[in-house]
Amino acid sequence: MLLGWPPVWVTLAIVTFLTAMIDFLVAGFSRRAMIALTGSLLGTALTCALAVIFGNLLKIDGGSLPYVVPLIAQSGMKISLKDLFFSMVFLANSGALMDLSMDIASASEEVYLQNPSITHKALLKCGFSVGRSVIGTMTTTLMLAYSGSYLSLMMYFAGQGTPVIDVVNLKYVASEILTTLVGSFGLVTVAPFTAVAAAAVLTSSRRARTGTAPAPE
Repeated sequence: MLLGWPPVWVTLAIVTFLTAMIDFLVAGFSRRAMIALTGSLLGTALTCALAVIFGNLLKIDGGSLPYVVPLIAQSGMKISLKDLFFSMVFLANSGALMDLSMDIASASEEVYLQNPSITHKALLKCGFSVGRSVIGTMTTTLMLAYSGSYLSLMMYFAGQGTPVIDVVNLKYVASEILTTLVGSFGLVTVAPFTAVAAAAVLTSSRRARTGTAPAPE
């Protein structure tokens, strides 16, 4: 990035490599790893797209990033701060997406192993059920992690009696709101992505192995 390479594409490549490496180290070269990788990367791609779209709508320029002035000087003005901010949004969220996708992939595969004759529709429903349970706590964890780092700032605004509309229009506050909302949307969508991938991969592998059609749904 310091050499002028586009931050969004560089970060996407890094996240893709890290996600693949970690999933394969955890689950081996298996269907579980492929399902988790598919769901996680789809969620990351969507998170990246949402960060770019809403970042432009909210006119986020990346000026709230730490060490922004010395970074610009060090890179010789080659870095797009806006693109760097977008990259940081989905990079920070990629770990949570990876966690959630592996949870759903593991649960779906265990259900399939315990009941190999399960239908595509029933397995998909199981994946959605697990995802719905996990998402509630994961999104809360994400929001608390982001808001916890700015607790003193929120206390300062409360003590000053600053109107809420003025607070949310500050660039660094708007940036944190964007990060939290985009991250939450990414988590919400990675669950159905992974559930759909699990149902498709597991039931298709059964049909390929047995050469028979699935039971009626």
